[in-house]
Amino acid sequence: MNVEELAPIAAELNRESDDLNTTITAINKQLAALNVGVPVWFSYFEVEDPSLSEEEEDRRRPDYYLGFAKCGDYPNEVWQLAYREWVVDQDETYFRVKPLLTCTRNMRVECLEVVDQIVKALSVKAAAMLKTIRSAKSLVK
Repeated sequence: MNVEELAPIAAELNRESDDLNTTITAINKQLAALNVGVPVWFSYFEVEDPSLSEEEEDRRRPDYYLGFAKCGDYPNEVWQLAYREWVVDQDETYFRVKPLLTCTRNMRVECLEVVDQIVKALSVKAAAMLKTIRSAKSLVK
């Protein structure tokens, strides 16, 4: 393949990805409107390390997470598709969470690959919470 053959594919990718934020915004609105109020995350490793034992691999920290959570600038945080990564800053380690809409095109497309899993995870978590609430309520009747 040469540059001339890549040009129409790149042009089509750019046209399609121009609407990407519109799609993400629509998904955000639909999920936020459900008011589930539960974050879900899926972890990703950018590079597998074959030198690690199975036990070491199990303890390895993911490179980043994609999911649905409350994020944005305080006090205007909203529930939305999001990106989360570990940050090691001198003596402290913490998560940095940012809206998917602010991420690279590659990251936005990657998250769209797991939207169905995010919806399923939200459903499972909401059902489990509902069961717990009902169980607790039954104790006081």
